Amino acid sequence: MAHGLTAAVPPTAVDSPRAWRRSWLLGFAAAVISRVKAAEERAAATADGEAHGGPSTALVLADRSLVVRRQLDEAYPVTRQARITFSGSGYRDGYRKGQTADIGGTRIGAPPSRALSGGGRT
Repeated sequence: MAHGLTAAVPPTAVDSPRAWRRSWLLGFAAAVISRVKAAEERAAATADGEAHGGPSTALVLADRSLVVRRQLDEAYPVTRQARITFSGSGYRDGYRKGQTADIGGTRIGAPPSRALSGGGRT
């Protein structure tokens, strides 16, 4: 995302390049989220179609929003609302880039291309 935004050039007719970049980021994120949700739905449908008769492999996610909110309030007791502006053409451009971004879908389940090193020690 950062690489794509750095390479993206706001159109000269844009009133605020900052607003255009924020819109680009929002569009990119929306496209990636949409793609990830679709992949999750496909994986769930595939898993539901496979009856193994063994223990369930369903993933259980805990709702941690209350814990996160409490910790946020403790860390930042005084916050304020900011007015953020966006530019429509940036959203479109970011969404288009997010549709083609590499989110690792073809590599899931594949062996890693290289091992992570621990600073040269094994």
